[in-house]
Amino acid sequence: MTKKTFHHTCILAGSRELATTCENFYRDNFGMGLTFSGVTESSDFLFYADNVNPALSPFEIIGKTIEEREDTFLAKYGPGLDHICFMVDDLRKVYEDLSADGVQFHVPPYEFQGSVIAWCKDPSGVEVELMQTNVYIPVVEVESQAPKAQYNHVSILAGTRELAQMTEDFYAKHFGMKEVLRGGPSKEMDWVYLEDASGKNPLWIEIVGSALYDSERAFIEKNGPGMEHHCFVVEDAGHYCQWLKDKGVTLESDLIDFSGARMFYLRDPANVLIQVLQMPAGV
Repeated sequence: MTKKTFHHTCILAGSRELATTCENFYRDNFGMGLTFSGVTESSDFLFYADNVNPALSPFEIIGKTIEEREDTFLAKYGPGLDHICFMVDDLRKVYEDLSADGVQFHVPPYEFQGSVIAWCKDPSGVEVELMQTNVYIPVVEVESQAPKAQYNHVSILAGTRELAQMTEDFYAKHFGMKEVLRGGPSKEMDWVYLEDASGKNPLWIEIVGSALYDSERAFIEKNGPGMEHHCFVVEDAGHYCQWLKDKGVTLESDLIDFSGARMFYLRDPANVLIQVLQMPAGV
């Protein structure tokens, strides 16, 4: 079976100016370091590593739009979480196998700067990029005054239990993803974390079913199902919260204690919601 490794999440800024502001925000407040720059006259993207796993580049920021797909996203949503990406070792075969299995690709394989890329959507409407590449992305030494913060997951808010199950089944069936942790479904919680088939990748996808909180309901009402937040895992959420406050960073929430976890929220310059999470003991 061809490997499908969950590789990165992407913020589409829509302009070089906003992208630069986002880059500075994640570098200064989360210790992320630049691993690869694709900013040229014909492209505009950068990859970043966190200050825990410098060998990974889990986070992409796109500046000015280049593709029609990106223009469509910006026109509908504005800047925000745009897509997730899986790395594969034989894209043509994966494309054929998934197509035969009923997955609809709205962009078939094409070549781009040494890579081969194709695009489909999951049942919740999230854009999924599949990429085969020979482009070398170096390991960087991430030097930062920020506390350690591991880029951990992106959260897809489905809005209903039925759509959440369809989305979970999609990633399990077609990408070999499997449950790491589950919190429900119940009246109090409805979420699951999925990891890729390697079982060794610290990057996860969270799928949330029914909207339980006012902020989730507001997101669904405005955007419909989609990527609602992304998350950094830290050792001490209280310390990180105070560190950001001392720097003058505006937070979206105070500390929240939930099922043994501690967390708080803030937004980046592209208005993307960020969860800073201290996992329960033993996780």
